Amino acid sequence: MTRSRKAFTLVELLVVIAIIGIIMAIVLPAVLATRRIAQRATCAQKLTQLALATHLHKGHLPGAIDVVGGKRASVFVQLLPYLAEQQLSDNWNDPSVSEAAAAKPYRPLSWCDASPDLDKSVASNSYISNQGFGPRGTDPSPFGPAVMPTAPTSNYDYFDAGRKANGPFVDRFTAGTNGWQIAPHLITFRSTDFKDGMSNTILFSESLAAGRWYETGLPTAMVYLYASEPGVPVNVGYKTGLLLTPSAVPAVARINGNKWTLRTVTAPEHARPSSAHPGGVNVVYADDNVQFMNEIIDYHVYQSKMAPHDLHSDIPFRRYVP
Repeated sequence: MTRSRKAFTLVELLVVIAIIGIIMAIVLPAVLATRRIAQRATCAQKLTQLALATHLHKGHLPGAIDVVGGKRASVFVQLLPYLAEQQLSDNWNDPSVSEAAAAKPYRPLSWCDASPDLDKSVASNSYISNQGFGPRGTDPSPFGPAVMPTAPTSNYDYFDAGRKANGPFVDRFTAGTNGWQIAPHLITFRSTDFKDGMSNTILFSESLAAGRWYETGLPTAMVYLYASEPGVPVNVGYKTGLLLTPSAVPAVARINGNKWTLRTVTAPEHARPSSAHPGGVNVVYADDNVQFMNEIIDYHVYQSKMAPHDLHSDIPFRRYVP
């Protein structure tokens, strides 16, 4: 009488393990790739919602800085009523509610699922708005550092940089002796100000270094620098009337520059798009179209995609609208 086998041999067990390993090696990358695609699509959908809300805002685009309920308000705060977040908007509009109390909630709409380090205990954010030209102290005269004065000066300053030709989100309020007050230049940007076409001007992008969604200034901004690729001719400035020599493009200022190490935006060169997606970032244009922008894009293309009217902007090489 023959005895029945009750267990696998060592060879059979090793074969089974090897087969499982092969299957996992084939399936796991596909699962991870599918997850990345889904996350990228979700992040893109949120950008579309931001763009649609922008067009509903009071007949004009929100200011880069405005005042709501006696409190400084970012672009994202001003869009709250158009994003089905009325209660949060009401809190911000209530002068009796402090900025700290109004800004506390975590908002799923402000977070890209592909971004790491999600902290739901604070007002986490993954998106930034196109605020145009970011002058630096190292720029050639008459450009200067992006420091907000209490009033326009006779030289090129923060207010001169905040022109419609440079970017779609411009400041409507500024710091004054009695707190926040209406900006002397009071620019209202409307859909008719996209002189290069709405399909050629970026509104929002992703950022791994974005500040809280309620913060104003560079933490929630994307800007371009007075910088140039090597060997590209420079135009006479529309505003300055001068032929100025731009700096080289800093590596950190390019899309995804230092994206895994830069976590705090403290200078204009830090205010650039970045994402956890391999190879680039999602951006949404003024026509509500989301595109994936390659991280190796020519900086002049990047500048022209940010300037609503690059012929009258402060980018070094104008007349470039692909």
